[in-house]
Amino acid sequence: MTAAKRKRGAQPGNRNAIKSGLHTAEMRALRKRARRNVLAIRAAIAHANLALRAQFSQSRKNENSGLSNSRKSGNRFSVRNCDDSRT
Repeated sequence: MTAAKRKRGAQPGNRNAIKSGLHTAEMRALRKRARRNVLAIRAAIAHANLALRAQFSQSRKNENSGLSNSRKSGNRFSVRNCDDSRT
């Protein structure tokens, strides 16, 4: 005769075994939703970074193609509108 296979964990009816709600179905579902949300947010951030990099590289190409040689030197910051009277 084979005995019924016992489930893992505490004996049936042992209320002392439940210390917290860490392994309840509700908490597992909550953690699963949280993981999915984090992965979706990370994917959105990665997509946004790729788009910004593409936009930045395209603007750099456009900037370097039609400007004078003084601006092509690599200086991204302009000195225009600088007020020296505040010193």
